[in-house]
Amino acid sequence: MLKFQQNSDILEIYCIRQPKTLNNLSKKQISNEKFVLSIFDSSNFRVLIDFAALIPQLFDCDKIFFKTSIFASGNQISRVFESDKYDLTMINEDIKLPIQFDKLIEFNVKIQSLPRCSKFCFGLFSISKKKKIISAFAFLSINLFDYKDFLINGRQKLSMWSLESTDSFENLCLNHFTGSNPDKNSSYIRVHFLHQEKYKFPTIDQIQSYCLDSQKHRSIEDLTNNFQTIINKNCLNEMSSLEKKVVWQNRSKCSEYPHSLLKLVKCINWTDHCMVLEYYKLLEDWPFLKPIDALMLLNSDVADKKTRSFAVQCLDVNMKYEEVEFFILQIVQV
Repeated sequence: MLKFQQNSDILEIYCIRQPKTLNNLSKKQISNEKFVLSIFDSSNFRVLIDFAALIPQLFDCDKIFFKTSIFASGNQISRVFESDKYDLTMINEDIKLPIQFDKLIEFNVKIQSLPRCSKFCFGLFSISKKKKIISAFAFLSINLFDYKDFLINGRQKLSMWSLESTDSFENLCLNHFTGSNPDKNSSYIRVHFLHQEKYKFPTIDQIQSYCLDSQKHRSIEDLTNNFQTIINKNCLNEMSSLEKKVVWQNRSKCSEYPHSLLKLVKCINWTDHCMVLEYYKLLEDWPFLKPIDALMLLNSDVADKKTRSFAVQCLDVNMKYEEVEFFILQIVQV
């Protein structure tokens, strides 16, 4: 668009480049595009191998089977699944009926753990009649994420590459190039990738955010395993927010360790009436504390009336006359 502007009797012409507009259909497709970040799905990656078709004539062979696994950056990230042996004599060579597998495979790798460079590897193998030599006659390796970072899903017809190799399946996965065979007359398999959601691999920023959250959750789990370590720490040490969460989550266990009340009282959000009420219920059945622990509840940091009253009861019950002289200074101060 041309824009004219009059400025001090000088005619200036500006060429303003308008942004490209998308047609209504494209806008609708983009706005309605829904997907889930793969990093949030903790379920295992699963596929259903339906069948293999256009199997070439294999001389001196009576059985075939397949192997499949997932590799990434030269590393095997799931176990190798090996199918049962299928009898070739049951196949009509003239009609070339598909070999029905109908095998559900659940790989021991979670969707959230799949690297961006993950590839699905699949090989068809034959067994010779006499020497029982195992050799691969068709192989396939495809990327699980496409160029837009979306995880492959749904039913897929995958054309395989023909070969004659006695090499191991693992070596084929490492050395064979990635991609399906463009020849439509080659052997192929039909695979159903069973995840229902449309998954997309996360960006670097999304991964960083996820890792920060995961570290917090892992920290809570680690601290939960060290619950006794937390409650046995010196009471003069400040408790972290994670430690407070762990103690409160394990509040039902706290009464088994009476001195843990010194930690539990620091976890209470006194503006949360429901939380305070639950704390009071725990306090009703709490075992009496040792005098030294009870005195700690009478310092200026603990202002709650019920807690201080409980501490005085503990002193009345458990403090002996001969112990008074050791604590007289602290008693006078409080």
